[in-house]
Amino acid sequence: MAWLSGWDQRVKLTIDQGDITAGLANFPILLYLSASSGRGPDDISFIFDELISNDNRKKIAVTTSDGETECYVEIEKWNDAGEEAWLWVKVPAIASDADTDLYLYYDVDHADNDAYVGDCADGSAATHHVWDEDGVNEYFKMVLHMRDATTSLVRDSTENNNDGTKNAANKPPLTLSGQIGEAQDFDQAGEEDWLLVPQTDFLFGTGDSWTLEAWIKSDSPDTHRTMMGIDQGLPGRDLWRLAHSTLNKIVVTFGDASGTIHTSSSAAFPDSNPHHVVAVVGGGKVYLYVDGEEEADDVDLSTEWSTTSDLLSIGCRYFQGAVSAYHQYYDGILDEIRISVDVARTAAWAKATYESGRDDLLDWGIEEEEPPPVEGNPWYSYAQQQ
Repeated sequence: MAWLSGWDQRVKLTIDQGDITAGLANFPILLYLSASSGRGPDDISFIFDELISNDNRKKIAVTTSDGETECYVEIEKWNDAGEEAWLWVKVPAIASDADTDLYLYYDVDHADNDAYVGDCADGSAATHHVWDEDGVNEYFKMVLHMRDATTSLVRDSTENNNDGTKNAANKPPLTLSGQIGEAQDFDQAGEEDWLLVPQTDFLFGTGDSWTLEAWIKSDSPDTHRTMMGIDQGLPGRDLWRLAHSTLNKIVVTFGDASGTIHTSSSAAFPDSNPHHVVAVVGGGKVYLYVDGEEEADDVDLSTEWSTTSDLLSIGCRYFQGAVSAYHQYYDGILDEIRISVDVARTAAWAKATYESGRDDLLDWGIEEEEPPPVEGNPWYSYAQQQ
């Protein structure tokens, strides 16, 4: 296998085909680096031993199976002292009929790989490329890793600047460890806390295709709580909303132009464990996936609904014009909130995202060093031999 020129060390990682039910394109996969990573689990702390400090976190590269074609990488968090890091890598193609290999290169003496590696929501082209449009119908409109950019802001990793502003009137959500890196903890000690996204990128109408994704961990799974949604501009009428109900179910609701509410719900959801939720609109129907499994596809959205709206609220339900504008505050942790437009993510996408998010999709190899030149010809590199 060819070697990426200029890098001293690498490690191979393999995406298990057993969790890929159909081929995926431009898929953002999580690389969790630690002493216990992947399905093994495997100790890959040797990466931190080589790079030494947080300052060297961009001295990495990820390639496809050919060992040379680089992929874009976003570093969500790098903690050298704790020997942990969370990286998002856009993989051009993942097969369902064979394992897919990648290579992670690292070299403390290499220059920062700014062309392909960016930090969480730093506004760099590399970060945006992990989530931007790269082909037909593969576009993320918002990606919130739910890590504080400031004490009042959770920044969007896409180029759309759909940042979440924390409520300042009461106690804002707290940042703490989440399913992946850091997350936001809502309704601390009964406080009314939320995030607001003022942009109007999420006013979907009938015929549109789009996808909502989130990792959730509810402290009150048997009460009516809203994870995120947009109102229709009239009290009591949602454009769309993702929530869980008093019946211990996850629900996604939509209001049409006549005021009728359409609801799709999951099976019983009786616990306070982390769960991955995906709501997909496509072909006039709503599909709901929980932990990679399809739960419902029973909503008919053939009726046109209103697209008059205001704010995207996260962590509460917002009624525009109501006396009590905010209520149904979420009680628990929200992580990795994503919204895609012009694409209805597939069942294979939902399952792979779930398996990746719980770090059960990859196997790691052993540390490799670039072989020396062929004896007698010091300029004949390893890459040329291939």
